[in-house]
Amino acid sequence: MMNKYKYMRASKLFICIWVVLIILVSGSKITAQIEDTSKLLFKNGVQALNDGNDQSAFDCFTKALEINPNYFEAFINRGVIYLRRKSYELAISDFSKAIEIKPKNTGAYNNRGLAYSRINEFEKSLSDFNEALKITPTSAEVYSNRGSVYRQQKNYPLALIDFNKAIEINPNSNNYQARCFVNYDLADFDAAVSDCSESIKLKPHANTYFYRGLTFIKKNDKASAISDFRKAIDLNPSFNIAKEELKKLEEK
Repeated sequence: MMNKYKYMRASKLFICIWVVLIILVSGSKITAQIEDTSKLLFKNGVQALNDGNDQSAFDCFTKALEINPNYFEAFINRGVIYLRRKSYELAISDFSKAIEIKPKNTGAYNNRGLAYSRINEFEKSLSDFNEALKITPTSAEVYSNRGSVYRQQKNYPLALIDFNKAIEINPNSNNYQARCFVNYDLADFDAAVSDCSESIKLKPHANTYFYRGLTFIKKNDKASAISDFRKAIDLNPSFNIAKEELKKLEEK
């Protein structure tokens, strides 16, 4: 009788173990399926984003987040779409959630800093850029973004320092253009012409020609200014400010 009782207890224990194992295996399969679905949605969202279909991308990232509320990359990419839509508060919310998930990610702080700068929350913006640079001190993009905020605050010396650093790390057209603008603000017109020329050499842009044209006016070089305004208009036929400046010069 005792042996039979022990056998029954052992059998029940064995059955319980199997039930637990079945639950665990089933749970793991369900979790894996959910993860696979969210990853597929995210992948489709990235493809839609690359194809220029922001709405489809937005829907995919949102669905991925409904399945996996801790999907860091989905928060980042949806936040970028909010930025493009100028829905800055919603962008800040998504980037903040991304930071909660991964507190040491440069991109999340950089993107939130950009969103804050768009609503003139400059101190919060600078705080985020500072945090991003603590994580990645060699990010030219963050230095450039922080420099732009300093320029908006009319803190031109600090803006110049940041654009110098950005160019040191990544001497691209945009960084030279940004430093050209700051040098113009500082009335260092020779440096402004030099930076605009370097930017144009790397990638011609209507705004760069326009600013170099303004700088030539300051240097009393009317012919060069007219030439640059014409080039700006060639690149952007609806550049009305450049047309006005050109008209003023040609009427003199």
